[in-house]
Parts: sequence; C-alpha cells; structure tokens
Amino acid sequence: MRLRKMLFARHARVCRGHPRLSHLLAHLLAASKTWMAGATSAFTRVFNALCPAMTRRVCRPLRRLLVSIVAVTFAATALAAEFPFERELLLEAKPLPGSKRVPMLEVLREGRAMIDLWCKSGDGRIEVTGDTMKITIEAMRVESCTPERSERDDALAAALEKVMGWRMEDDVLVLIGPTELRYTLSSH
Repeated sequence: MRLRKMLFARHARVCRGHPRLSHLLAHLLAASKTWMAGATSAFTRVFNALCPAMTRRVCRPLRRLLVSIVAVTFAATALAAEFPFERELLLEAKPLPGSKRVPMLEVLREGRAMIDLWCKSGDGRIEVTGDTMKITIEAMRVESCTPERSERDDALAAALEKVMGWRMEDDVLVLIGPTELRYTLSSH
C-alpha cells in the first residue's frame, strides 16, 4: 500500500494535473471513432493533451498499450457482428414426436433464403443491414402433415416475418422481434 502511494505520488509529479482514469477513458473513447478511421494523430493529440509532461519512457509504452486495447476491442466487436451467411441454422427446439425434423434457415449473401418449417419448406428474401433484418417468406411447398404441425408452421412463419433485428451469442443467431427465435449454427 505504501509503495503504491509512493509510485502514484511520483507519477503525479511527473504528470502535472493528473487526470482521473475515467476522464482519460472518456477522451480515448471519444477519439476512438476518429482513430479507427485512420487518424491516429487524434488519439495521440488527446493522449498528449491529458498528460503533457509525461516522460517519453513512460508515455510511449502506455500509449501503445492503450492503442492495442482499443484496436482489439473494435476488432472483436467487428468479428462478433458478422452475420452467418451461407451457414445452415437450426431452430433451438426438440423435434416433434414421430419426426426428426427441426426448422432450418439458410441465408445466402445476395439475400435469398431457404426456409424449412415443421412441415412446409420454401424460399424467402432476407435483408440484413447492420443489426436490422427483414424477412419475407415467399411461396411455401405444402407437405402432408398433422393439424398441430400446420399450426406450428403458421406461428413460426408469422414470427419470422415480424423479425426486426438480430444478434450473435456465441454460435447462436438470435432473431429479435415480438417472439425471440434462436437458431444454432449447424456443425455439419
């Protein structure tokens, strides 16, 4: 504890007007959008303005560390937000008694989708823009099925058409709407 106080006091002498960490992070986050667009000088200006008297020996490694943290954070966010095009997605539900079939969805990059419900299957159009999504179900092929499965098909089709957004949770695509639908990325 005593050593920590001594080191902080020494650092405060080197950097007059030492800002609080939250103040520093607020400025870094404000500058990060500009920095990510390629203007690293904005990040450097903010950093140097906050601690103008820091020695180069202390300032450079600290700046590199902060730049790395911000870059990794933005890279992880960008990777997490990629829609799983051209992947087979299976609805998180148990098959109905007497069947092994589970509803499936596959979206191609050009927006065409193959949709399999409990009984019916067909094509559709899906527009993905950022974290928003709109699903339009086109003609479905009707197969012979029980009234219960037919009702489930109608309910699932209605829920799909009301989807407004999406997000990824590990290997699960969550479709956001009045009814949240969870589709797992197929392993085959």
